[in-house]
Amino acid sequence: MEHDMDSTVKLLDATVDECDFVATCHYIQAEGDKLARIRYGLPSAIINVVVGSVLVADLGKVVPDAMKWITALLALVSTFLVSIQTFFSFQERERGHRELGNQFNKIGRLLSRTKAAWLDKSITDAEFTKRFEAIMEEYEKVCEANEATPPSRNVARRLKDREDRKKAEQKFKDLLESAPD
Repeated sequence: MEHDMDSTVKLLDATVDECDFVATCHYIQAEGDKLARIRYGLPSAIINVVVGSVLVADLGKVVPDAMKWITALLALVSTFLVSIQTFFSFQERERGHRELGNQFNKIGRLLSRTKAAWLDKSITDAEFTKRFEAIMEEYEKVCEANEATPPSRNVARRLKDREDRKKAEQKFKDLLESAPD
């Protein structure tokens, strides 16, 4: 006897949408962390080259005292930038967001394939339920990992606003197309 799977399919579809949304948030956050890493790391590297050049020039006693003070100040700025980079761990955060984004995408794909197999009747209701429950257990584990490295609220809000605008534009477009001339 077949039973109604509408609620399970609705949950599956909502979970796929949630996975897509959260994965995109993580990818956007990873890009932000990458840019922050560059924003603090590149100036630090340039400053260190300048400081190193001045120190080498100082060995020949060709650098005025004012330049030595500027070099000392630049060395402090460089140290500050490196400290910020170290404290916020931009590279590790970037990697963590990308990994979580990949995990959420994987779950979305597994759920979509399971639904497609069920709709094609290549798996039974029982097999569908078994696969769905196994994937949802994996989803819960990824959600727990997400709690340790969540994307920022700003990223999520901006993405949600963008998606809402797209939906509203599509509804408006559909309304215009369905209106009689």
